[in-house]
Amino acid sequence: MKGKTELIIKLLAVAWIFAATLITISSIKENLPSEFWRDSWDFIKLIVGPAIGAGIAFYVNDYVHKQRKKDQERTAIYGASYAIGSMLEDFLNVRVVFRDMLADAAEGFASDGITDAPLVAYVKPQIATFLPKNGINLLSIHFLLHAPEGKEAFQKLQHLERIYQHLIDVHGLYNEAVLERQTKLATASDEERKNKNEVEIIGLKTYHSVMDFLIAVVEHIQNDEREYIEASNLLASAADAYLHEMTPLKHRGYKNTRHLEENLRPLPPPIASALKYGA
Repeated sequence: MKGKTELIIKLLAVAWIFAATLITISSIKENLPSEFWRDSWDFIKLIVGPAIGAGIAFYVNDYVHKQRKKDQERTAIYGASYAIGSMLEDFLNVRVVFRDMLADAAEGFASDGITDAPLVAYVKPQIATFLPKNGINLLSIHFLLHAPEGKEAFQKLQHLERIYQHLIDVHGLYNEAVLERQTKLATASDEERKNKNEVEIIGLKTYHSVMDFLIAVVEHIQNDEREYIEASNLLASAADAYLHEMTPLKHRGYKNTRHLEENLRPLPPPIASALKYGA
């Protein structure tokens, strides 16, 4: 709307200048010989008139081109903002799923009177949905690199992409390790279960992989939320500066607050300890 208003004002200004030129020429005409004026008017019609028309057409075409380019850039920025929001939803879903899994396990141990359950006892497969093709099309917003705010936002978005991809990777590796553990335990013979401990049955590598990937996922869900919010806000600031307008892209909180720390079930002590001191 603002762009259209500016175009109308500028066209009116050009029209006013054109009209003023005609009035001035008419005024001069009154004081010049008719033959001179006729020749001059022919010259004006032949040269000046088309030049003015071409100038107006060029200006309008250039303005339309710039507006179209700006609209495309705005669309790319809004698309990147939407991608961040979609990635954040994936992250929040994983957070709730894993926190519930860990809390369910802790409550189960408590009801059975188990006070020293090992870390590995908390693991089980967890399905979390990561939308296909989620991610930020950084190439589509490369134009932001021309401004300091854009460079900062671009670097943050690159960092966020790596964090998000690492979450996907460790989540997948966690499930693979858990499945391998379950398979080895399920296929162990009665004699093996009687004479061997879990590490001997599933192997040291699988045993530690399960715990390491569990803690890796939990580290993400405990620490990464601010990365998504900061990326959203930096992109919004870069968009405001580049587009010269106030965009509604800054993070404005959540409608569903279930995933907030104060609303989540507590981390079991062994998990909290592993985060603090290492598994």
